[in-house]
Amino acid sequence: TNEAKQAAQASADVLRDVSPAAHCRAMLFSHAKILTLLEQFGEAARICDEAVRLARECEDRVLEGQAAFAMCAAHANNRDLDKALKAGELAAEIFQGVGQYCRVDEAKTWVLLGEIHFALDETSLALRMLAKAESCLEAFGDRRRLVETKHAKLRMLLHLGDMEEAAKVATDALKISRAEDDMAGTAQSILRVIETTSGTLSDESAAEKPWRVYQQACDKCIRLAREAVAISVKIGDPRIEGTAYCWIAYLQIMASRV
Repeated sequence: TNEAKQAAQASADVLRDVSPAAHCRAMLFSHAKILTLLEQFGEAARICDEAVRLARECEDRVLEGQAAFAMCAAHANNRDLDKALKAGELAAEIFQGVGQYCRVDEAKTWVLLGEIHFALDETSLALRMLAKAESCLEAFGDRRRLVETKHAKLRMLLHLGDMEEAAKVATDALKISRAEDDMAGTAQSILRVIETTSGTLSDESAAEKPWRVYQQACDKCIRLAREAVAISVKIGDPRIEGTAYCWIAYLQIMASRV
């Protein structure tokens, strides 16, 4: 542990004489990262704060934004959410100013801010942040990361108990993953579709639907779960495979096929 910290510190110290920008990058991508891995988040936040100042002196806006983003993450990990929000808002402002070149970084920042607002039980604000992230990723064309963002949005909607909207988001994510030929994303999105669909089937309003409609929905989810099993075997992901098998068992019970 001590050797790792000392080596990371040495990396930053050596590059101090190369250039301020090189020193700043070493502080962010070596020193602060090692401290984060060691779960020394307060110290990591201090290093990131110094990196922000250094990047500003270098007049490197991209690097300043990356440093502010790293500081946001460090403060969030340290449960200092007020400071995390301030750092995240600074990062988002910088990335917005830089423009198209930093759309992905901007989107990552909105997602992180969304997670922080969610932790503060500010779910409406959190969803607004994720909507901004989605807009950035749609404009930039990073559709795989867009799926990840939709999955984050989905978790928040499930927390709110909004099963119908969550089911729509899950379906959108699955369509994108299929279009991108992203096998891992497809399998994960399938599980999200099953989770949200089963939630709508367990809802009180589901009792008003004809049994045939209910059973057809169960059958569709079982087919999807079997597809997830097949994909998980191909990509070698036992967690997805095990979860999909659990869903098959549960859905068979839901469809009264015990």
